[in-house]
Order: sequence, then structure tokens, then C-alpha cells
Amino acid sequence: MFARDPDVILTMTPHEEAEAHVIDLTLRALPPVPPFVVRWNAYLFVTDREADPQRLKAVQGSQKSEKAKATYKMGSAADRYSQLVENMPPLANGRVPEDSEVVEYVSRQVHLSCRQDQLGFEHHLVVAKLKDPEEQKHWLKMAVKHKLGKRRLRKSINFGRLATEKEVQGDPADRDYVTYLALINRIRRWWARETGKAPVDEWDEDRRQGLKKDFNLVVDIHNAL
Repeated sequence: MFARDPDVILTMTPHEEAEAHVIDLTLRALPPVPPFVVRWNAYLFVTDREADPQRLKAVQGSQKSEKAKATYKMGSAADRYSQLVENMPPLANGRVPEDSEVVEYVSRQVHLSCRQDQLGFEHHLVVAKLKDPEEQKHWLKMAVKHKLGKRRLRKSINFGRLATEKEVQGDPADRDYVTYLALINRIRRWWARETGKAPVDEWDEDRRQGLKKDFNLVVDIHNAL
């Protein structure tokens, strides 16, 4: 029972394909939105624009029944995914790989047809940087076939072939040694992300001066060279 007209009524109906549901929106003051399909992906639903929203899951009933009977049970989806929801990591500003931005990135980059149920989130994150879906599919299948960990999978992709365990371990003398390239790449990614949010000339003066102070060390290294 509603005290007033709701702004949005969302109806979620099981799709005929597993792990998929059809979303039907009733909007009070906005233009109509055609029904669309979402799929459950680890910790969240992602949109599947290729799926047909008309293909609803057939009602399960007795062959003697003359009328179809609704089989949806309130709370069934929540019961099914409650354990995942309880154990899921923070969805914003978290330090874990499965934070919302990274999950959305992997969901967007790695198509459902490429994914391997036997592998975890970290494996799919490794192949997300690959542009070719067929290449993603190839390396994920290799990971399943050879039981590759994420480090060996990453090395194999970099080598363009299956990396050996010895190659993954590297030279013991280099262990705990951090090269400057890793640090530079992290700074590059940080800079691209921050300038992508807003141009530097839109940053406030306090932030700009603080960053200049922080990066004095980099300037000193440059000048010393």
C-alpha cells in the first residue's frame, strides 16, 4: 500500500536463462524505459543488452493445470544471495580488489561468453586489460587447464606463452627489490585517473600546492640525474 504515487516501481522477473532477470520499470514522471535483462555477476547485477527481455522463465506447474500459476516466492532471490551479500567487501572507497569500480570495470571488459566459472574474480581482473575477447577467452581457458594462479597467468600473458613456475618465482636475489618502473606506472595511473575526473586548472589552490610539495622529491631525483 502506497501513501502516494511512487516515483519508480521496479519489477524483477526471472529470465529463461540462468542467473538472469528481466527488469521492468514503471516510472511516474519520466519517459518510459523498455524492459531489459540483468545478470548476476559475483557481487552485483550487470546489464546484458544482447539478451531478449521477452524470453521469461516458463512457469513450472502440473501438466494437469489448466491455468498457469505464479511460482515466484518473495525473498527467494535474497535468500539465494544473502551469503554473498553478507561476505561482500566494501563497495566504495575500499582497498580490496573487489570494490565497486573494479567490479564494474571487469564486468564491462570481460564479456559473459569469455568467463570461466572455475576461476575467481582475480583471474578475470588479470585478463580485463586485453582488448580482444578471443584472447581473454584463450588465457582464461589456459588458466583452467593448467591450474594457473593469478601471478603465473599474468606472467604468461606478458610472455605470450605459458610461463614456468621458475619464471614466476624469479631470481631469489631480486625478491623484496622494488623497481622504480612499478612506482612510475602507479603514478601514471593515478595521474590519469585524477586528471580524468577534473582538469588541473579546476583544482583548488590548496590541493595543487600540497601535491607540488609531495612531488618535490621527484623533482630532486630528476635534477640529480
